[in-house]
Amino acid sequence: VFAILPQLAGYLPRPGSWMIRLKQFFAFPIFATAIWLLWVLVRQTSSDVLILVLGGLLLLVLGIWLSESKNRFSQGFGTLVILISFFLVPSVSYLTPSSSEQSVVDVSAESYSATALRAYVNDGHSVFINMTADWCITCKVNEKRLLTTESVDQLFETHNVVRMTGDWTRYDSSITEYLNAFDRVGVPLYVVNHPGMRPIVLSQFPSFEELAQAITAKFSP
Repeated sequence: VFAILPQLAGYLPRPGSWMIRLKQFFAFPIFATAIWLLWVLVRQTSSDVLILVLGGLLLLVLGIWLSESKNRFSQGFGTLVILISFFLVPSVSYLTPSSSEQSVVDVSAESYSATALRAYVNDGHSVFINMTADWCITCKVNEKRLLTTESVDQLFETHNVVRMTGDWTRYDSSITEYLNAFDRVGVPLYVVNHPGMRPIVLSQFPSFEELAQAITAKFSP
């Protein structure tokens, strides 16, 4: 406006502390925009993505604060923290299915029980075991990108696979015993159990192809 009508500049007050206050005031609309964008992000994805984004922002602010230090070590460490925060942004894609991927669906799973597992297998059912925990980042990423997708849900439904989940968020002796049976000291642990076959242990970051191959193993010659 002042570039088009320079005569209006005469109505502006003289430079002073009001300029600092005005600059600070303009930060609030930016904060409001950020809150709205985060709300849109959560609506389209999940709270897990929000935590990842907020963690990245926290690291970014910390890195900027450190980089402004006069100490060279703090400046270098601050730069490293900023770079780490930038790497968190692409990882959001692992929690957010793209438009070309299958959508995430609500799936139901029984709580893990050694007795129930044996009963299902003895009755001729295939059982998929998912040992997980709320604090396990890898577990949550795998659930978002694979285990709760429509394609996997259809795969399990087609082959009548029973889902069982063991929650190791708080110590559970039965889950610990199951982990020890496969020489594991932590989660995630994914195991496919077929009647008359040895349990098939998947990798900790399985692909759809690896999971499908394990599910259909009992049908292979």
